[in-house]
This record gives sequence, C-alpha cells and structure tokens, in this order.
Amino acid sequence: MSIVDVRQLSKRYPARAGHGPVLALDGVELSVEEGEIVCIVGPSGCGKTSLLNILAGFEDATSGAALFKGAPIQGPSPDRGVVFQEAALFPWLSARRNVEFGLVEKRMPKAERHSTSLEYLRLVGLEAAADRLPAALSGGMRQRVALARSLANGATVLLLDEPFAALDAQTKAQMHGELLRIWETMRTTMVLITHSIDEAVALADRVVVMAPNPGRIVTQFRIDLDRPRDDTSHPFNEYKREIRQVINDCTRSVAS
Repeated sequence: MSIVDVRQLSKRYPARAGHGPVLALDGVELSVEEGEIVCIVGPSGCGKTSLLNILAGFEDATSGAALFKGAPIQGPSPDRGVVFQEAALFPWLSARRNVEFGLVEKRMPKAERHSTSLEYLRLVGLEAAADRLPAALSGGMRQRVALARSLANGATVLLLDEPFAALDAQTKAQMHGELLRIWETMRTTMVLITHSIDEAVALADRVVVMAPNPGRIVTQFRIDLDRPRDDTSHPFNEYKREIRQVINDCTRSVAS
C-alpha cells in the first residue's frame, strides 16, 4: 500500500537576477510503499532535493500532486521526519532534550517526555550519551540523535537528504548498519537522497534514477539482494554498474 504518491509533479522556480526561470521537476511520478526504503540518485541539478523538499512540505509544487496517505501535502508535519546532511541539533540542549523538543511542542507530560526520549535514544544506541551536548558527540552520533528526534515525534516516513555525506567512510558504514537496524525494528518508510551509488545499493529496496534539465525520473531498479549486503559480490557490483551507466548516459546527453 502506498504511503507517498507523487503524480505528474512539476516545480518551476521564478527568474532571478541574471537567470531565467528554472524547470526543476517535470512530470514526476513516484509511489513509495509502506515500510519501503527508496533511494533517489542522479547527477547534480536533477531535482532530487526539490522533490524531497516538496515531500517534506517545505516547498509547494507548481503543478501536479504530492500525497501522504492519500491526502495532499500542505506544509511540514511530524508524520514526515526530515534528516539533513547536518544534524541541525540545538547546540545548547543535551541529546535527550533535543529529542524531547517536539514533544514539548505537543505538550506531552514531563515524565512521559523523559521516558519517550530515552526509549528512542536507546533505539539508536545513545542512551548513555543522553546528557551530552551536541559538541561532545561525533558526527555519526549527532545524526543518530536527529534520527531519534524524528522517530520520537511520530514520523512514519523519514526523508533523508544526504544524511551521511559529511561522514568518513568507516562512520558512514556504521550509520548504514544503524539505519537498517532501526528499519528492521520499526519498518519505518524511508526516502533517501544520495550521490553515492554504493550507499543506494547497500540500503534500498528500490533505487530511483533522476536526470536533469528538467528533473525527471528515467528508470528504477528493484534491488533484489538479501540484507546485510556484500558490497564485494558480483550481484552488488552489477547493480552499481547498471545504475552508473544510466547516470553517465544522462550526464552525456545534457552535455551534448
């Protein structure tokens, strides 16, 4: 059953100084099933982030529709949690109080807030770091707090905009494992934007490839591999090769 539906969606940005209008997305069609992990890849300028911003409710489409559980998306909602490349934590609040922030806005009683925040910090393996400020946490730990915050606020869909791009290779691999462990526990639907084909094949049930000028979906790959995935295996690398070939073809067609 689809939880997110995008129907003939287009996004046009108005002219700016020295630049004409930009058609960032044109006729995008996409459905995301409940509990699915979908990764969106493509060259720079293909509209990946514009699409995610529309799904988050940060921007409106110019035409077409973006639906969540069958209803039009009209602004941000805690049902659709967003995790950015930078964790965007409040630096003056502890990890626990960052997780609690949205619960305060919901007027949840203090004792329930406390137990809920610790429950989700435990889920991401950070209960022992609950009272640390963000400055005392590593980049990977900060991203785990951001995940805990979205989940504690009741997100049934996680929208992730290159959340691991700033991490070193070892920490990134650890975060992939953490994200999949959370998914196996909660079956939260995830839509993840990434420039990394390796990351997409490692995580996704389905990889969506976009092309630029204007941004559109050109093909999708169902990743039929058991988890955890061996990134040295022939099937894994064959998916990578096929996806890279599509992206390279898109890039060449734009350049010509």
